[in-house]
Amino acid sequence: MDLIEHEGKKILNRFGICVPRGTLVSRGEDAKEAVRSVGLPVVLKAQVPAGGRGKAGGVQIATDLQDAKQKVENILGLSIGGFSPMGVLAEELIPVRKEFYFALTVDREVAAPIMLFGTIGGIDIEAAAGGSISRTMIDIDKGITFTDIDEIWNRVERRTGREELERFLLAAWDAFWNMDCQLLEINPLFEVDGHLIAGDAKLSIDDDALFRHPDLGSSGIPRGTDFEMACRQVKLTGVELGGDIAVVANGAGLTMAVLDEISDAGLSGSCFLDMGGTDDPAIVETAVRLASDKNLLHGLEGTFICMFGGITRCDVVAQGIINAVKEKPLDVPLVVRMRGVNEIEGREMLRAEGIEAHLDIGESIQAIKRMVG
Repeated sequence: MDLIEHEGKKILNRFGICVPRGTLVSRGEDAKEAVRSVGLPVVLKAQVPAGGRGKAGGVQIATDLQDAKQKVENILGLSIGGFSPMGVLAEELIPVRKEFYFALTVDREVAAPIMLFGTIGGIDIEAAAGGSISRTMIDIDKGITFTDIDEIWNRVERRTGREELERFLLAAWDAFWNMDCQLLEINPLFEVDGHLIAGDAKLSIDDDALFRHPDLGSSGIPRGTDFEMACRQVKLTGVELGGDIAVVANGAGLTMAVLDEISDAGLSGSCFLDMGGTDDPAIVETAVRLASDKNLLHGLEGTFICMFGGITRCDVVAQGIINAVKEKPLDVPLVVRMRGVNEIEGREMLRAEGIEAHLDIGESIQAIKRMVG
């Protein structure tokens, strides 16, 4: 889950990181209350899950109430990176002395968190920073150490008090670790009168850890395609792949093996949908409908269901498939391969409803290949 700036700043502030005084507004009429809260001049920032706000006119400074009202309305009417602003964050204007870049993220190659700190921050950091960004691997058993802090302090040429830098870095690590972040980025990080203040905030929370953060509620922007988000809503694991054949199976290993077989036959996977060890026809029905929906899976030509009945009974799965087909005709042809507990009963149930069902996986794939041409 990707948090919008104002949501991220609330979390940073909760962990002791200083942020500018600010309030969220959703209408031009709200500007008066915002100005009363944060004062003038006021910085107005579009709340969108996209970069490049400044260049797109999504960050503006207002010097009086009427100016603020007009600029809030203008910002709300923008499209930035394909997103309409969810609101405008009105913040106090910070008299910046220096801007830094800071981030904590996960390096998957070394399977460890890393800390990035740049002596230059702000717009176009990728182009401007060059070699100014340091990279420090963090030991998860120790967190950010005093040695790490000293290295950063030396990089900023000791212009920021070491005590303040230590306070900031340890608070940032606490937020990153305790909120299950995959990314915590502050750009720019302001230095003002010896204090470090988060000028922006980009936090990405691990989707698999959201159950530990019920306070987030409906915050943030869920990651993934429409298909992936639809699967997540019903607690199914789905990944869109962009091919022509949707693959539904019970177990990630089986699903991936079927995708290989599909590829060997000259087809390509449209999606990966793992139903796990379900014994609930309603879940099967939902999975079949999701994996057969051309509005969710663009380029979809057919759906292939491959079930191995170990814990899962094949007749239960068959009933779920039948329910899906009877409720509404599917958008694409469907072929089922079924083996395991009650496999004969399951295949007979499907064939009685005119649904093609096989025992052999090779025959099944050739059948779906013929159907989609």
